[in-house]
Amino acid sequence: EFKVVVDYASGPASLLGPSVMGRLGCDMLAVNAYTDEHRPSLGPGDLDRLMDRLSEYVGNSGSDLGVLLEPGGEVARLVDDEGRVVGDGEALLAFLRHEVGRGAEVVAVPVSASLECRRIAEGGGARVRWTATTLTSLMAEASNPEVAFAGNASGTLLFPAFMAAPDGLMTFC
Repeated sequence: EFKVVVDYASGPASLLGPSVMGRLGCDMLAVNAYTDEHRPSLGPGDLDRLMDRLSEYVGNSGSDLGVLLEPGGEVARLVDDEGRVVGDGEALLAFLRHEVGRGAEVVAVPVSASLECRRIAEGGGARVRWTATTLTSLMAEASNPEVAFAGNASGTLLFPAFMAAPDGLMTFC
């Protein structure tokens, strides 16, 4: 059974997340699984502190993965099974590799993304559509029916077959 630590960062994803995780058959340890309307976003210090704690929880519990769902619900931050924080750029490349491996023919990333994105896509037979660096531009490109995946190196990942907008819970799923 897949074991995961999920930090909901006191955001509204805590209202839906446990049900979704249960349907996926995950053994889940939930952290900050309540809503706090006084904390609609995380400051840089908050994110670092929460990620450090998530790393500890993953390492101490022997979990396979740690996920921090930011309060807005749009971004999922990851920790691997060794308690190491997975950087946003590294996560983009991993998800891109996964989606191309699943048969994505067209992917979208901003012009600020690593050229490794092109190598991964072309190596798997996919094309890259380069976008402007704004989230609006990335979402507009993800709305194109040809695009199977879109993301940037800031942690925003889009799965257009689900929705042409970022969703942290979908990133985990």
